[in-house]
Amino acid sequence: MIIGLGLLSTVSALKTFGRDRVVYWREASSGLNPLSFFAALDTFDYTGVVIKPAVFLALYYTFTQPRGDLFAYYLVTACIVYCCTGLAYLLSLTQELASAQLSAAVLALVNTL
Repeated sequence: MIIGLGLLSTVSALKTFGRDRVVYWREASSGLNPLSFFAALDTFDYTGVVIKPAVFLALYYTFTQPRGDLFAYYLVTACIVYCCTGLAYLLSLTQELASAQLSAAVLALVNTL
């Protein structure tokens, strides 16, 4: 459960900053504040941090019928998605998309050991 959710949220968040490098440099050279560019993309992407765990739990909770509280499961999955999204931001800023996807898969597997 945790590996799949972490890996899928990391790979989906890699495109947030990785594909917009050229746009960032063009906007920064024209005088746009880099913090406002980050805040805009980050705010838009964090709607997925709220929605992804809910969609995942809608399927997981109905199929497995766990004994725990739904809110506790949502809190854990939201924290997983939040952490993996931040890791994906770091990977997308430091590496190209193909190598960042490979690094995300390796880090997801290593971090769950």
